[in-house]
Amino acid sequence: MGTLTVDDQTLSFEQIARGEADQRFVLVVEYRGATGIESATVDLDVTSRRDATRDVIEDALTAWYESQSEVTVESFEVVERIECRRGDALDRGEDPADEPEVEPIDGPEPGVDADALTEGDRVAYYVEGPHSAVYGYIAEGVVEKVPPWHRGVPGQGELIADRAVLDVGDRTREVPLEWIIGSTADSTVADAVDRSYPA
Repeated sequence: MGTLTVDDQTLSFEQIARGEADQRFVLVVEYRGATGIESATVDLDVTSRRDATRDVIEDALTAWYESQSEVTVESFEVVERIECRRGDALDRGEDPADEPEVEPIDGPEPGVDADALTEGDRVAYYVEGPHSAVYGYIAEGVVEKVPPWHRGVPGQGELIADRAVLDVGDRTREVPLEWIIGSTADSTVADAVDRSYPA
């Protein structure tokens, strides 16, 4: 966890692995009111795209509309929101020194989204995690599986959403997305690699 500053306020900064991210569906309504075109966001009580049926949307729009006065619905869309970063104010009597000590990252900032990876890419990653004091070196691997993928029987085993499978030379390894720095096609990433992929 790090910090960022907005004016004179300090906020915590935490990257969220996709598998641990808060995911929700919202209805975004664009409407014409007394002051012109505006928009509103309504939470939907659904857990997947398939659950956002015509009836669910109609009920949500009706309930929202009945709570308004003198508006005309112009358009709507259902949006899936997936948390990727979060933070809290640290200047409300909280002292960052009270947090457990974490080894600083001695290298490029890690953490990628699954959609930034493609099978066959060469990527750099922290071998035992970016905060490891002993094994925190950077190696190179080749992406074999991009999340989400199934462990075990294809399509039936455990769904893995927060780890990529990398060929690391003598074996394959599951590596958390938050340990992966990015493609070694980027010269800055390539320069940070301590152990290249075996020729």
